[in-house]
Amino acid sequence: MRDYQLRVVWERDELSEKINKLRTFINGRFFSSIDPEEQYRLAHQYLTMAAYLDVLESRIAAFKES
Repeated sequence: MRDYQLRVVWERDELSEKINKLRTFINGRFFSSIDPEEQYRLAHQYLTMAAYLDVLESRIAAFKES
């Protein structure tokens, strides 16, 4: 893999870790005690990060095809 491709893989791995931590927080006991507007923002953040992860996964798959 080229350097820029390795950076995309690294970025995917880092993002995946952050998503997992956010998912754990959202599914945890404390989440229900925070302000509903903040819950919405965190859920929106999670969905946005997941969409970004899908793009990175697609790019990595394309690297393997070329």
